[in-house]
Amino acid sequence: MARRTLTEQTLANQRAVRRAAYVTFLGRTDSAQLALTAWQNAIGTADESPRRREYDSAMGAVGEALNVVRLEGPDPVTTAAETLRSSLAATAPGLQHPVAQEAFLDAARVALTPV
Repeated sequence: MARRTLTEQTLANQRAVRRAAYVTFLGRTDSAQLALTAWQNAIGTADESPRRREYDSAMGAVGEALNVVRLEGPDPVTTAAETLRSSLAATAPGLQHPVAQEAFLDAARVALTPV
C-alpha cells in the first residue's frame, strides 16, 4: 500500500512537471506566432527590422522551452513539439501551425492522463 502511494505520488509529480513544461512551451509558441505575424505584416515598412528581431527572440524562447519538453518527454510529445516549432518557421505554410498545435495538445493530453 505504501509503495503504491509513493508510486502514485511520483507519477503525479512527474505529470505536474510535464504540465508546467508543456504550458510554458505553448505560451512561447503563441508569442512566436504573434511575432511572426507582426513581422510578416511589417515587411516593406520601417518596422520590419524590429519586428524581425522580436520574432527571432521569440523563436529563441521557443527553442529553450522545447529543450525542457525534450527532457520531460515522452517521445510522442517531443515529436509533436518539434513539429509545432517547425510550423513557426518563416517559410512554413500558414495553415501548418493550427494543425501542429492541435497535434501537440493531443499528445500532451495523453501524456498527462493518469493511467
